[in-house]
Amino acid sequence: MRKRFTDKIHELLPEGGKVLVAVSGGIDSMTLATLFLTTDIKIIVANCNFHLRGKESDGDSEMVGDWCKAHDVRLIRKDFDTESYARDNGISIEMAARDLRYRWFAEVCEAEGCSALAVAHNANDNAETLLLNLLRGTGINGLSGMPESGRIPVPGYSGDARLIRPLLGITRAEIEAYVKENGIPFREDSTNAETEYKRNKLRHLVFPVLSEINPSFLETFSREMRHFSQAGKVLDDYFAIYGQGMTRQLEGGFAIDINMLLAEPHRDYILYRLLSDYGFNESQLHEIGALISSSRQRAGKVFSSGEYRASLTADSIIVDKPGSSREYVVDGPGHYDGFEVKVLEWPCGMDVKQPEGCILLDASKVSFPLFVRSWKEGDHIRPLGMKGEKKLSDMFVDLHYSIPEKEKALVLAESRASSKILALLGRRIDDSVKVTSSTREVILISSL
Repeated sequence: MRKRFTDKIHELLPEGGKVLVAVSGGIDSMTLATLFLTTDIKIIVANCNFHLRGKESDGDSEMVGDWCKAHDVRLIRKDFDTESYARDNGISIEMAARDLRYRWFAEVCEAEGCSALAVAHNANDNAETLLLNLLRGTGINGLSGMPESGRIPVPGYSGDARLIRPLLGITRAEIEAYVKENGIPFREDSTNAETEYKRNKLRHLVFPVLSEINPSFLETFSREMRHFSQAGKVLDDYFAIYGQGMTRQLEGGFAIDINMLLAEPHRDYILYRLLSDYGFNESQLHEIGALISSSRQRAGKVFSSGEYRASLTADSIIVDKPGSSREYVVDGPGHYDGFEVKVLEWPCGMDVKQPEGCILLDASKVSFPLFVRSWKEGDHIRPLGMKGEKKLSDMFVDLHYSIPEKEKALVLAESRASSKILALLGRRIDDSVKVTSSTREVILISSL
C-alpha cells in the first residue's frame, strides 16, 4: 500500500511542493498523514474542532496534536462554533461543518503557499457518493464519483492549491489492515456507528448486503465510475459542439433558440445541460420539453426555479432573474438610469421620423416633472393615429413582447399614480403628445 500511495502522490504532484493535510484524528486521515511521512513531500497538518461531540471532539484534537509533536510535523488548529453557523445560515450541521472547514483550508493554503490540500476520502467513501448521487439524480457527472484531483470547493476561490484524494483507490479494509500492521493511532467517531445519517445507513445497512451479492462490489463500482467519467467527458464535448451554439446572451440572462433545439436529436439532454444549473427540476424540464415539441400554445408560459425563471416565446426559451419595478422622477433634461432626456428646437415643417429606440413628444403638450416607471396592469394609451384607447397589455401582444421584455418595459406618465400613459419608451407615444407642423420644441427620450 505504501508504494501505491507514493506512486499516486508522484502522479498527483509531479512537481512536489508543500501539502496541507486535513486530519480529524479518524482512521482514514491518520493513515493519510502517516503515509505522507514515507514520501519526500513537506506537509502541514490542519485540524478542525467543530465542538459537536463535547470531550470526544477535544480528545480527537489532542491526539492529532500528540502525533504531530511526536513526528515533528507542524500543526495548525482551528475551533468552530458549528451549531451557530448552521443556525445563522439555515443549513444542516453537516453542511455547516463542510463550509467552515473548506473555507478555512483554502485560507491556510493561500497563507502557507501550499500547492495542494489532501483529504482522506477512500474507495468506500467514493462508493457512498456514487449511490447518494444516484438516489438524488445528479446526472452522469454525479455517477463519476469524486475526482482524485480538483478545485477546492469554495465559491470564488481562485488560488493555485488543488484538492487531492490520494486514498481514493484504497478500500477501508486495506486501511484497517495497514493501521493494525503499523500501529497507527486513531480515534473512533462514536457517530459512525449510528444509522441516522445517510452515509452511515449506506455503510452499515446497504454495503453488507452488496458485499453478499458481490464481494468485490467496491472494485466494480470504482471501475464503473471510471467509465462514467469517460462517458461524461464525451458528453461534455458533444454539448460544447451542439448545445452552446443554441444560446445568445441577453441583458441579465440568455435565450435558447427553440428551432435549433428541436432540430437536435438529443434535445432532452441538451435542455437538461442548459437549464439544470439554474435550479429547474426534472418535472419542469420534462414539461418544457413537451411544450416546445408539441403544437400547443407555448408563448407566455413561465417556469420558476425560485431564483431564476424560464419564459417561453414563439421561438425562444428566455432564462433570467425576475427583476424589481423601477420608478424615476424626470425633472428635466439629463441622463437617467438606462435612458437620456433632451429638449430640442424643432424646425418648422421638419418631417417626423422617430429614431429607433427613441420617442419624440411635443414639448408644449407636457410639462416637467414627468414620471418614468415600470408598466403595470391597467395602463392604457391612445396609439398614434387612433381614436380609441388601448390596454398596454394588448399592445405588448401586438409587438410580440416576451415576458422579460414586458418586465423591463418602462412607460412615461404625467403623474405617479396615473394609468393613462404618454408613451411606451422606445416604441410608442400617445396621440395627444404627437409632433405636428406647429411644434417648435420637442422632448427626445432615448435608450442608453
